Amino acid sequence: MNLPWSEEWRTAGWIAVVVAAIVVLAVAVQPVFGSLVFAIWVYYATRRVHRRVVDAIGHPNVAATVTVLLVLLPILLVVGFAAWTAIKEISDVLAHSDLEQYQSILRPYVDISEMGPGPIVEQLRQNPQEAFDQQLRNLLSGAFGRVTTAAGFVFSVLVRVFLMLVFVFYLLRDDHKLAGWFRGSIGGDARVVAVLDDIDDHLETVFVGNVVSILVLSVFAVTVYNGMDYFAPAVYSIPYPFLLGLLTGVGTIVPGVGIKIVYYPLTLFLFAVGLTTDAPLWFPVFFVAVTQIVVDVIPDIFLRSYFSAGALHLGLVLFAYIVGSIAFGWYGVFLGPILLIAIVVVGRDVFPDVAMQFRSLR
Repeated sequence: MNLPWSEEWRTAGWIAVVVAAIVVLAVAVQPVFGSLVFAIWVYYATRRVHRRVVDAIGHPNVAATVTVLLVLLPILLVVGFAAWTAIKEISDVLAHSDLEQYQSILRPYVDISEMGPGPIVEQLRQNPQEAFDQQLRNLLSGAFGRVTTAAGFVFSVLVRVFLMLVFVFYLLRDDHKLAGWFRGSIGGDARVVAVLDDIDDHLETVFVGNVVSILVLSVFAVTVYNGMDYFAPAVYSIPYPFLLGLLTGVGTIVPGVGIKIVYYPLTLFLFAVGLTTDAPLWFPVFFVAVTQIVVDVIPDIFLRSYFSAGALHLGLVLFAYIVGSIAFGWYGVFLGPILLIAIVVVGRDVFPDVAMQFRSLR
């Protein structure tokens, strides 16, 4: 039946329904909001590649899948190789370490003697059945707790990665449909469409520039690390220069610290080698100087400003990375530039007109 409501009340009612739907959606995606923000970064970083793949293949589903794999496979290879290397190094350290030499140091905090098989053997000798039951209960409870914790963590990570990949896939495949629906709903000549198009262009410039900077910086770092390792004195050796070079490139997205998170610990390692041996200390000094100039300062001044900032102020972009990560956590590295671009575009294209209309009302 038709209720005797005015058009204004019907409009207000539908606005309330839309707002309620947006609130429910925001609450639903809040636990995985970081994954969705990261998916937006991946989408803008790969959109140009996807368009070329579409032109070459023609099938939208296959093109989106190929684009996602082009992003996923290199990341899996680097992360998998880094994890395998770390596990191998830790296993070697544990296999060749002797805890007895650290007993005097750790005794005020941990009694290493209690960690050996002696107490268990003594308990078995006094009461074998009770000792067996106790050790079995401890083993099962500890193993169950560790397995449950690890399984929960792995499941949470896999769910977030899966959602990110699905979100990227559908954004790449159906972004034109979403844009067409929005333009058709509010009118293609509306002011908000022009503002969102401007934001869209800036986001693509910044995020594509981030990826290009990571790739170029990785090449710089791999070249410098391998070259320094080749000319290093006999005692010194840069461990896994290729892997560390790739991780240095990825380190550019770490706010505030950047690639220093990789080459500063490497420099400390080289100084430790020099101080514990008769090796000359000039090499660690030379290494950190060359790395800071060739890999850190020069690319940061020229590459980031050339590839990432675009028409935006470079200082504002760097400020967005740092403040975004502080305010929102790890995904703030990607959310910060999005908010910055939205604020800059609205302030430049919308605020002057609003201010002029406000002055005309005075």
